[in-house]
Amino acid sequence: MNKANTKNSGIARTIIFPYKKGFLAVCLDFDIIEEGETREILEGSIREAVVGYIECVRKCNLSDKLLNRHADKRYWKIYELYLNLISNKAKKPTSSNLKKTSLFVYPIGKTNEEEKHYIKPSSMLKEIKKLRIQFPNEINVLIRRGDNGTYCAEVTTFKGCFTVGDTILELINMVNDAVRAYLDVPMEYLPFMPVYLPKDKIKGAWRL
Repeated sequence: MNKANTKNSGIARTIIFPYKKGFLAVCLDFDIIEEGETREILEGSIREAVVGYIECVRKCNLSDKLLNRHADKRYWKIYELYLNLISNKAKKPTSSNLKKTSLFVYPIGKTNEEEKHYIKPSSMLKEIKKLRIQFPNEINVLIRRGDNGTYCAEVTTFKGCFTVGDTILELINMVNDAVRAYLDVPMEYLPFMPVYLPKDKIKGAWRL
């Protein structure tokens, strides 16, 4: 998982995919959804919506929580399937709709107008594949709670990988951050890396 967005830093991930007779664009981090007849038109309109949304939150000095309104989990599923597709880790035959899907990442906090652009992962495919192949399908995490209530996690899948969090939710975020730091993932590639979530609880250990 990525760290929480703020007015000065973060990312807005947008995925565009076939929907009915046209296309649907979803900003996963802001829960903004737009529908259009063509990918090209929709790409422009969703970008305008995302940029306008960020500027509104900044100018009105609204809560950073508005920059962390995650879209419905079904859209995140499409996002993960698409990442598996471009990194050649798809376990099942790929649908034609998924092959027509595209992803853009808008960096929050850029002040230079020339730097305000979407990052297209298609230009980064080789490195994305190289980085994602390091990630196992599951990781084992041993969680303990300290006397002060803080949660401590040891990612036993990777020797010497530890992290802490004040809550379980924060700990899950920190575990993902710790794994990505352990595998030395550059910042610009973080949005394209796998996300580990708990599947079950086994005697104080969580399998993610």
